[in-house]
Amino acid sequence: MKKVYKKNQKGITLIGLVVTIIVLLILAGVSLRLVTGNNGILKRAENAVTSSNDANDKEEIELAISALSIAYYDNFETNQNETFKNFILKKCENETIPTDTGGNLKTNNGKLIYTNSKGETKYVELLDNGSIAKIDSLTNSTESLNVIYMIGDGMGKNHIKAAEINKGSPIYMQTIPNQTDVTTYSLSVSQYGEYATDSAAAATALATGVKTINYYVGKDENQNNVQNLTEYAHSIGMKTGTISTQTICHATPAGFTTHASNRNNYSTIAERQVTEQEVDLMLGGGQQYYDSLTEQMLAHEYNYITDFSELSKYNKNQKVIGAFSWGRMTQDSSNGSPINAEPSLVQMTQAAFSRLENENGFLVMIEGSDIDTYSHIYDRSMTNMLNELYAFDNAIKVAMDYVDTHPNTILIVTADHETGGLNLENVTTKEQLTDDLFTNYNHTNENVMVYAYGRDTEQLTNHGTIDNTDIHNFIKQKLQASNES
Repeated sequence: MKKVYKKNQKGITLIGLVVTIIVLLILAGVSLRLVTGNNGILKRAENAVTSSNDANDKEEIELAISALSIAYYDNFETNQNETFKNFILKKCENETIPTDTGGNLKTNNGKLIYTNSKGETKYVELLDNGSIAKIDSLTNSTESLNVIYMIGDGMGKNHIKAAEINKGSPIYMQTIPNQTDVTTYSLSVSQYGEYATDSAAAATALATGVKTINYYVGKDENQNNVQNLTEYAHSIGMKTGTISTQTICHATPAGFTTHASNRNNYSTIAERQVTEQEVDLMLGGGQQYYDSLTEQMLAHEYNYITDFSELSKYNKNQKVIGAFSWGRMTQDSSNGSPINAEPSLVQMTQAAFSRLENENGFLVMIEGSDIDTYSHIYDRSMTNMLNELYAFDNAIKVAMDYVDTHPNTILIVTADHETGGLNLENVTTKEQLTDDLFTNYNHTNENVMVYAYGRDTEQLTNHGTIDNTDIHNFIKQKLQASNES
């Protein structure tokens, strides 16, 4: 028995040795393929390190490229006839690929764009074999500074969360890396006992950096006019614009374009926008206030349109006011198409970038207005609110894409205040998103979010909770520095 056992033991040992050799050969083959195939992960990692112009990003870029290499080789048989470069571009075109360290990769206009955890944008140029040819850091571009200031009226944290729950994944603004809380109180709250700010005082804070009284537009508590960002940008030679899905003379666009002691004096505000300001482009609703101002518009060299298709008739150097609805506009978030012959917010945003782009830079305020409207008690509708928020978010995606190809641009996304006291406690599915979740009939004093994307924007959000006036101050500082350089 002992002899038989020893014989079998030798056989088992021999078989184990053979199996071990086979496994080692397989592993060696896989390793060889990973290292040599299309220059392999290790080769690409090496190139990532040696090609970077910014030492701080070496490890992050290496991880991002390596992760996508693994995805490529997981489907090697399918992808072997496709260059690694095309695989990367295709994959990042369909989705934004997050990296392990807080950055992301995505494709825009056929270019691979890398955004690091600080929000800085870089172009990654790949060779066909997947090796990195060059990484260009464009945050110090010599092109003029642009500012895109996007305000979701009434858009609280839970409005954004509801949109995420309803969609089943994060919405575009949530993918912006630099973000923090913002306080929204006005002087009516801090000094006079009001429950929350209104849109006029909030717009004044966001546009001028000055806290004021509810209902005041572009004025301090003593009713003195205070310079807004639009006026400052114009004074240093930039082009300016304001886009809104409300009437153009409503509180938020008014805060960026004029001065008034009562936000509800719409006719007066509209006339002052035409006769006292130099805004290159104003688009939104409100024909009831602008149809009667055609003579004043002519005297101040404004071209007035009520059909969006007419915008193309005027060159970029001609000032245009477009009012595309009698009152506020209506947005369709499902496909971005116009409703009732009105342009979508996406279309107006694209038009603004196209018309305002110039060698001296531009500043544009873009408002998603009726997130607020459908959170108020009289027009309350979770469905309509979400439609408006998605329409706004789609415009944010257009702005993010613009920043990716114009890295000397600052994109700010925030809200003037929260509306409706939306409570999502224990809400996890879209079926639970009902009108009953609104707990307040009006505005609240809850903090809102700011998302900041593009040049130097991490400087705004890396100090914890900020005030809405801090956003103005950050933008003004950057505009001043750009003008002095």
